[in-house]
Amino acid sequence: MTIVDSFILSKYTSMDVVLDAEAERSHVRIARKRHRSVRFGVVKTQDVTVAKIGHLFDGEVDFIVNIPATGIFQGEAIELCQDEGVGWGGLADSMRAVRYEEPYTYTHPAHSFVLPALRRHSHVRSVSFVDSRRLLVTRPGGLPPLVLYIEDTYQTEVTSVRFAIDRCWPFDIFVAIDPNAGPTRQAVSAAHNAGVEILRWGETLGRLRR
Repeated sequence: MTIVDSFILSKYTSMDVVLDAEAERSHVRIARKRHRSVRFGVVKTQDVTVAKIGHLFDGEVDFIVNIPATGIFQGEAIELCQDEGVGWGGLADSMRAVRYEEPYTYTHPAHSFVLPALRRHSHVRSVSFVDSRRLLVTRPGGLPPLVLYIEDTYQTEVTSVRFAIDRCWPFDIFVAIDPNAGPTRQAVSAAHNAGVEILRWGETLGRLRR
């Protein structure tokens, strides 16, 4: 069965840096104007697991693309991609990665913001992916680990909190990282009703100390 359809191909061929895109069943080969051609593996699932992407690592592959915007990469699948030196993300992520000379170096903007700051934090020992939405933070000095759900929309609405609880439970803190607008009152109420802290980014950095 061919996974790569005309919709996916059209997304890449519409880009100004792309010469052509060709379907190869579960892969797409993308010829670029300034850089070498790349080969992306494609999956369409709500939960990206190792079992669902293992077949995509047959030969050259630069990026693993999951099509549903609400899809979530599980931690073990992310670890496999990292071990294989392959980029990963949704369709929008893959389109941004096409512009990179080496797509495997692409990191989602939320992760490129959050991960370095956490790893520099004096009260963080390690950071790892639970899945593409959640990070496990271990801390020194006997402080318990925390699971952070990362939300990067402009303003956190109640639907975002409900999605997080429905798809990514459990976690300790719902982190709204956009600095421009805080969570709505309905979002705060939904988080509190679920027994979850909901914090902005600066508040989260302070919370890691206790």
